[in-house]
Amino acid sequence: MSISQLHTKIDLVKAFIQFEGNISINGTCYNFDKNGGIEFSGYTGSHTRKITMDKYQVEALDNCKTIKEIYECYKEMSYF
Repeated sequence: MSISQLHTKIDLVKAFIQFEGNISINGTCYNFDKNGGIEFSGYTGSHTRKITMDKYQVEALDNCKTIKEIYECYKEMSYF
């Protein structure tokens, strides 16, 4: 899987988080833990939020082939 395809999947998960969590995400830090994890930062109202996706979640996301699989993977992450 190419990096651009993985980033597209991550962007889709970010959209799910924003929609279902009512969060405005204004930053994405790739490889924030030097192991392949991702951190989203944003806000709900006046409160700052940070949501992390660890290396294993990123790898599971990378193995998804369809949007339905990506959504199921997102739901397994249990953000909301």
